[in-house]
Amino acid sequence: MRRQLSSLELRCVIRELRALVGLTVDKAYHFDGFNVLVRLKGQRKGAILISSGSFVIASDVDIPEGALPTSFAMLLRKHISGARLVDVRQEGFDRIVRFTFSGAEGQRELVVELFGSGNVILLHDGVIVQPLTVRSWAKRILKSQETYLPPPPPLDITLLTGEKTAEILAGSKSDIVRTLASVAGLGGSFAEEACAIAGVEKSAKASQLAPEDVAKLHNAVMGLLAAAETGAIEPYAIMSMENPIDFSPFKLRIHEGVMERVFVTFGEAVQF
Repeated sequence: MRRQLSSLELRCVIRELRALVGLTVDKAYHFDGFNVLVRLKGQRKGAILISSGSFVIASDVDIPEGALPTSFAMLLRKHISGARLVDVRQEGFDRIVRFTFSGAEGQRELVVELFGSGNVILLHDGVIVQPLTVRSWAKRILKSQETYLPPPPPLDITLLTGEKTAEILAGSKSDIVRTLASVAGLGGSFAEEACAIAGVEKSAKASQLAPEDVAKLHNAVMGLLAAAETGAIEPYAIMSMENPIDFSPFKLRIHEGVMERVFVTFGEAVQF
């Protein structure tokens, strides 16, 4: 099971990744084209597992010793081996995670982009040392020696007001669930959950919602955000027969009655 994390799910991932702050980098690996593993050590062991374009999680996965390191793995080892992980943060409400490492040669950042086909970019003082994949757009270039510029930021629902919610819904040409999933960055499952909490029909046109339903939806979205940031993490994978088909960091009413497999961490559910 592989899908991209939504911005809201990334909030939950960040909470687990921050538990790794204070550990030092043991060794970095790059394998299967788009996967990067940063193994950490200290008072305990840990690892950051990146599947470019899909997810980034705290993981205990290991790489068989003897695997030949790629040039990107060797670059990471040169710059961050022995460095201490000092910060993990999400870029606004985008699907971008920044890891800050502090070592003998100063600070380095590892930026993970989880939209599109994804990327992993090593920075020094805001300048790209090397991206996993070189890419360019009209106003954005990801290659060595270029200043790193994130894409234009999406809507940050942590700053969302009731008035802004009403404006977004009124200006939408789509239904409620698609508007919440894309514009608000909730992803499909949490958009459906917000509709279920608010008691509105998910397929109804967003622009035709009554003011009282808009208020209920706004409160539902804010409740989901609070759950992702400070609520209890109760991760599980949704199963079809013996196959995982989706996952969630905490219980959703839209999944009531489905077959599920429970995990200790959200990272385990994502990786399953």
